[in-house]
Amino acid sequence: MGRRRHVFLHCAGAIVVLAAVFLAVVQASAQTTDWTLAGGGLYTSSGGSGSVLVGSNIPTVSVSGAGTLDNNGVSLSIVDGLLGFTSGSYNGNGSDWSWGAGGTLTLSGCIAGVTSTTCSSDGSDNVTLISDDFQSVQIESVGSGLDVVFGDITGTINAQVAAYFGISTGFEAASFITTLAASGTPGSSLTGINVAGGIDADPGPGGPSTGVPEEWTVADSIAFFVLALLVFGVLLRFQVLRLAPTQ
Repeated sequence: MGRRRHVFLHCAGAIVVLAAVFLAVVQASAQTTDWTLAGGGLYTSSGGSGSVLVGSNIPTVSVSGAGTLDNNGVSLSIVDGLLGFTSGSYNGNGSDWSWGAGGTLTLSGCIAGVTSTTCSSDGSDNVTLISDDFQSVQIESVGSGLDVVFGDITGTINAQVAAYFGISTGFEAASFITTLAASGTPGSSLTGINVAGGIDADPGPGGPSTGVPEEWTVADSIAFFVLALLVFGVLLRFQVLRLAPTQ
């Protein structure tokens, strides 16, 4: 009887630890907001040492939740959504397009029912939806087009939007990439317009630490429990874990 009790307690303890680790991974990989950019706006750079890349009036049409605690999968339309940014100084080798640290970005607009009851046609209900800093931006040739890739982005999401999706207002962008149609020579001046792209913003430090994603089902729980038992058995088989001696 004593041995069975020890086996049960050790098994339960191992499963609890495995469950905690697994759920932490699930939560960390979820809770992303996806911001969709449309065609238009303007990219300019004078090129050369000390120059910056400027993006202005880039249309942003929607935001959706992916794995968020609330309203997962819901897409919200953004009225008058416009993104603008200014990069840090050019740090390329004279034959490429690359800018370094010191960039800032702002996305503004209105989301009816979230940031305002209604969105006025004169733009008076527009608010800042995203503000951030980024540490690098490069323009890379991809096939016959150009991709603009931003790196090391940290910032904040509008508090009302964050509350709607049940996420933190702070974020670290997992990716920010957009396609550009441009004229110019790498390392020198550039003029272009946005074609399409998006920002995937993940919660940074201080994000939600409790709760299970909405898509987690009873079947998922059962499957995980069975997996935990199998893992526990393997750990015992190879003596990574050992049963306590009977008193």
